[in-house]
Amino acid sequence: MQRFISKAGLWRIAGAVMALIAAAALLLRFGPAQWDEPPPTAAELRTHWQVAVRWMHAREAEVLADGNPMLWRMVGEAAALSGDAGLAGMARKFRQRYYSREPLDAWVLLVDADARPHSNIPYGYDELPGYMKLFVYGLSCDVGLGASDAVQSEMSLGLCRANAARRVLRQPKCVTHQLVGFMLTQQRGCGDPAMVRQLQDRVVDELSLDFVVRDEHIQRVLTLYWTGAADRVKPVWLNRMLRAQRRDGAWDYDSAYSRWGPHDGGFEPGDFHASAQALLVIALAMPRDAWGRPAPAASATAR
Repeated sequence: MQRFISKAGLWRIAGAVMALIAAAALLLRFGPAQWDEPPPTAAELRTHWQVAVRWMHAREAEVLADGNPMLWRMVGEAAALSGDAGLAGMARKFRQRYYSREPLDAWVLLVDADARPHSNIPYGYDELPGYMKLFVYGLSCDVGLGASDAVQSEMSLGLCRANAARRVLRQPKCVTHQLVGFMLTQQRGCGDPAMVRQLQDRVVDELSLDFVVRDEHIQRVLTLYWTGAADRVKPVWLNRMLRAQRRDGAWDYDSAYSRWGPHDGGFEPGDFHASAQALLVIALAMPRDAWGRPAPAASATAR
């Protein structure tokens, strides 16, 4: 025989649901992503930097096998900011390995803005995901590319979900990818500063809901620094990224929980994608006079 829930039972269920919603709201307002912490000192940043650079050199053959030019743009900019000759040498090796033979592919512009590729359109353009087509447009501000339906779609503010919580769960890198694309267009003189500011607002909203330190968290922190919004990075967001560094100096691409203490790394290798981003975050967060030399400003420019 079918059993019906009593009115009192329905009220109890409704009360439990409301309690869960209230608890979630309190957690978002006062949870780990909102904790008030002092910013890391220059000495603390330097310690994290040094162990990260040692990891890069220890894994040089492995990381140079990664042909992602966006990651090597990050390494190159971190080298320029810090004056680290070893990192700069690795960036040159990448350029030589992947972009030394004519005709040059358009992706060379990510690591060498003065290069002259054979075309503004890289090989395999039609098969690229949408956000990478926006990157391609940003590298050259090619009028034809900018007018294409694919690029126009990627430049729409409605591309990513309006609700920050749904973005964090369903589109975790939509906004950061779009923001990087617009920064590339700004560098070439066809960007929209108003759009950049709106996307920065969205990244801040996502970081306020971000409970897990993994690649997406690092990328959100990076894009705020990279696009000139360092003052909008809460110390807790930077500190949590630093605490997530493995003892070997790398960062993990995925993490099942938010790390509150040093990470021993287990037996899994660190991830170059996450580590390159974190390396540049540290370089950008370091006080300019802490390198012991005048540092050039990094150009604003993420997977």
